[in-house]
Amino acid sequence: MPATPRLELELARAEPGEAPELERIARTAWAEVAATPSLHQEVPDPLAVTPEYLSQAAAWTARLEGTLTGWGAWMAWGRRCRLEHLWITPAFQRQGLGRILLHHLAAEARRAGWTELEILAHPEAAGFYRRCGGQEGGESRDSGTRGFPIFLLPLSLR
Repeated sequence: MPATPRLELELARAEPGEAPELERIARTAWAEVAATPSLHQEVPDPLAVTPEYLSQAAAWTARLEGTLTGWGAWMAWGRRCRLEHLWITPAFQRQGLGRILLHHLAAEARRAGWTELEILAHPEAAGFYRRCGGQEGGESRDSGTRGFPIFLLPLSLR
């Protein structure tokens, strides 16, 4: 039986010049999951990505065989750090890239000294965050994201 070829996945810090492409990925991925019209109206416009944001956030890209397939970012949020973005291009979803990228972002947050990652999840992504170890931590009360589940991902070493 021939060996399955290994694909090369590269995780790297996002560069400010990548902002337009990263915003395109976020908007494309959001459109894929936000099929419910009422959720479209509540889209938080943190989908806008600027070079300044990428300079301030802990933002990482994922490239599979050189193709930009997704990205994610977290920032300090009070006493926690918060996952602000985790987007995989729809054509590359459901292949494990989101899990790999989330675990990388969590490891980076742990290295920075954080002990917990807060995740405001789209309802369609709740199962993904549960499978990745997120523990339910309530529901958003913000008017723009009301009803979005909050997950807490412990970052302590096991």
